[in-house]
Amino acid sequence: MRYGIVLLVTIVIAGCSGSQSENVELNAARELWRQSNIKNYQFKCHRLQGGSFIWKPERVEVINGEFASIKTLDGMPQYNSYIACREFGTVEAMFDLLQSKHNANAKFDVAYDSQFGFPTEARIGKTLGTDASYIIKISEFTITDPKL
Repeated sequence: MRYGIVLLVTIVIAGCSGSQSENVELNAARELWRQSNIKNYQFKCHRLQGGSFIWKPERVEVINGEFASIKTLDGMPQYNSYIACREFGTVEAMFDLLQSKHNANAKFDVAYDSQFGFPTEARIGKTLGTDASYIIKISEFTITDPKL
């Protein structure tokens, strides 16, 4: 019985430290992003939900730190007319979403760009790997000059 209590305490402490480490990692990545001071950029966003890509990849453009445009890479409408990546329209919006998920104790797993800190892949959901979870993949990130 004594060993069972020690094991339970260890599991609870390990669970708490994981949540704290996620927040530390999130804050460090966000600070790296802010220090980069990138205001004009574009990226490819692809959303996976329920185990398959059900939305076409989209190109997102940000000008002066504000969402500017989003379109599918082939120029055609999404299959279900939903703009899959709109809620991730800026890197700051991605960080806000991840922070809200952390604050709500939701499960998520994130990979960050080592140079600029933006999320490159986020797995978010109540139970990772189920239909309620989704994955956002960010690739082809480029810094742009709006004057061109």
